[in-house]
Order: sequence, then structure tokens, then C-alpha cells
Amino acid sequence: MEKVTKLLEVALSQVGVEEIPRGSNRGEKVEEYMKATGTIPPAAWCGCFTAWCFQEAGYQLNKPWLLAAARNWFKDSAKLVKDKKDIRPGDVFGIHNASLGRIAHVGIIEKVENGMLYTIEGNTNDEGSREGYEVCRRKRSIAKVAAIARWT
Repeated sequence: MEKVTKLLEVALSQVGVEEIPRGSNRGEKVEEYMKATGTIPPAAWCGCFTAWCFQEAGYQLNKPWLLAAARNWFKDSAKLVKDKKDIRPGDVFGIHNASLGRIAHVGIIEKVENGMLYTIEGNTNDEGSREGYEVCRRKRSIAKVAAIARWT
């Protein structure tokens, strides 16, 4: 539980970080997230942010990080959580995008309450876009989540 506490502290410390300029998938912190995963900016960075938080909290991630991340996150680096009743803080959620035919947005679960996930996500905004411009705390329905992964 100590690692999960550190993970959430790291993620929460980034809330409010924005792309500079907005809509560019760039900026000093955003590019730091990308560098940690070997991603060349500009690029979508929700997975980069999530992986950076895990690295900063002391978790070991598979190298090289594959930023087809949303696709590889759940099969390469973590254990899938099959029962949505077993979701815990520190788990990673994935949202499926039908037009892309794959998971296209990921983030860290802060808490679970009454069928809702309270999350910390990069490359989103207050409207919940997967192509946003900042790190935000969000509230999402468990029912809309395609996959959950957990580092052990």
C-alpha cells in the first residue's frame, strides 16, 4: 500500500500541469512525461503521464515503453483486473474508442465509490476529452471503462 500512496501523491502533485501552448501536446512537463517513456513529442500523452507517475513512485516498467501504450499497457506491464468489483486505488483504467478500435485513453484510479472512478489523468480536460491539454482529476463511470490493470 505504501507504493500506491506514493503513486497517488506523485500523480496529485501534477494536477494542473498544462500543455504549452494548449492543444500542442508539448510543454516542459509534458515533454518530461514523454521522455520518460521514449516518446518523441508532440504526441498524445495520457499513457506517458501515467507511466511517468509509476516510475516516479518507484515501480519498474517494461523497457522500452511502447506508446501504442493504450494497447500494450494492459498486456505487457501489468496484471489485468477481471472483476470490476476488485478495482483499487492505483489501478490503471483504459477507455475504448470505437472509431479507433482500441483503448485510446488511460489514467490512474484515485478511489472507487458508488460505481464511479475518481481518477487522475493526463491529456484530458474538465470536459473529459482524451485529447485535452492538462492533468486533471476526473470522475468516470465504471461501466464505461474497457479494462483495468494493476502493477503488483
